[in-house]
Amino acid sequence: MKESIKQFRVIGATEVEEAKKQNVNLEQDKYLDKVKKYIPTEVVLAYVFLQQTIENSAVETGSFWTKDALFGVIFFMCLIVTPIYKYMQSNDVDYSKPIRQLVISTLAYIVWVFYFGDWFEAVMGDTYYSKTLAAIVMVSFTLLAPIIEFVIPGKKQDPIPTPNN
Repeated sequence: MKESIKQFRVIGATEVEEAKKQNVNLEQDKYLDKVKKYIPTEVVLAYVFLQQTIENSAVETGSFWTKDALFGVIFFMCLIVTPIYKYMQSNDVDYSKPIRQLVISTLAYIVWVFYFGDWFEAVMGDTYYSKTLAAIVMVSFTLLAPIIEFVIPGKKQDPIPTPNN
């Protein structure tokens, strides 16, 4: 059985320009790739794991660390971790400043946690929190997030920077 070895090489600026003239797509993300890129899956899964751990644990009734307080702690902890984690993941050569991606990913984390309820439900109460509305917001945001790239254009640069002469 033959093993295929993927070879990488650095292409020059002239090759990039030639590819652009021939309308060759250089590593441009497809719609579903963008959906995956914007949703901080690992951070959301970490939140869900911790949320389920807290939900299944016995928290003392009189303690300061109630379930709602712990949900708040893990919400804010993951909120702070999300842009840092996504920044460490961003290795797109065609993306000079991933600010837009970091903002959208952080908003996506908030929307997904809003869907799971718990802390938002405790803070907002039954009057303002609706699981149905949370589901609509989560699905809508997830599907519409990649469209934000067309609404808020970001500065893209050539994959291979040209040297300054």
